[in-house]
Amino acid sequence: MPGGSFSYQNQTAMQVVAKIATTAGSVVIPSRNNDQVSIQPRYPASPWHWNTAMMDKIVPASMVISLSANWRPEQAYNAVYVSGTNAGVAVNVKRTGSNGDNPAPDILEDWLTETQVNTERGRNELAKGGNQSITTIELPLTDTNTAPGLIEPGMLVEVQDITGDWQALCLATSISASGVGTVIQSIELERHY
Repeated sequence: MPGGSFSYQNQTAMQVVAKIATTAGSVVIPSRNNDQVSIQPRYPASPWHWNTAMMDKIVPASMVISLSANWRPEQAYNAVYVSGTNAGVAVNVKRTGSNGDNPAPDILEDWLTETQVNTERGRNELAKGGNQSITTIELPLTDTNTAPGLIEPGMLVEVQDITGDWQALCLATSISASGVGTVIQSIELERHY
């Protein structure tokens, strides 16, 4: 970042880390096992590429205990202008294969100062649009030797459904125990259509 473009007041270190991550279109993921955090893109791959992307986990239909979905349509923008305000560069990000004729509102932030960061922020902004649902699936939590194992937020998941396979992004995971030895994970998935 150019001198003078990065500053903050009255914020904790974690608030600053979160601000840097969101400025670049990323999210902060805490480690389960130690005092560390990872910063990763909000969308590891754009939803329009999920059918060819490498999936982190695969869920067979036979493991699904329950499935529910809430429809959540979003504006399907295909372009966005991303720019720093006092320093940096301006980038017009377009969805590949589109003519960029449906632009999202401009994104202007002080910390958007590099072409690669601005492009990634724009890609993540475009990725969150379009027809989608938040789909909740309950399935057994299997040990690490049995697929799929624990499904964590930020993972790309393929559900091998009886009506056709589909891909989604895990947004949240909750775990509950019911009965002796039965552990259930409930995963919240962002599914695009």
